[in-house]
Amino acid sequence: MADITYIAILSGFVYLAVILDLFARRVVGYALSRNIDTALCLQAFRMALARRRPPAGVIHHSDRGVQYASHDYVEALLANGFRISMARKGNPYDNAAAESFIKTLSLISLLCMVAVRVNQQDRGSYPYLSL
Repeated sequence: MADITYIAILSGFVYLAVILDLFARRVVGYALSRNIDTALCLQAFRMALARRRPPAGVIHHSDRGVQYASHDYVEALLANGFRISMARKGNPYDNAAAESFIKTLSLISLLCMVAVRVNQQDRGSYPYLSL
């Protein structure tokens, strides 16, 4: 299962492409970039291939993003024996596991950014938080 999100960092944000192994319940491939393109997704896919070496016939599921529907990405999937599955248009529930992972990751990212801001604003006195 694959998805893309963005992560806020101090200098702006970066895109994160992840590939989850739902059977093992873990991230098997990921890539970070300032560009949201097919190359980002292919980098995550190559990492997943190297880590898991899946047998032919494994299902690769994603949303219908242009990166996952691109000729290069589809060719990489087919060349490695994957069966391609894509979510129905406008239906995030078809990709629920990836969406849930992304939401958890986004919450962790937000909490880290808040901690950094509190630390920057408060160098010794009682910290306060204003959201």
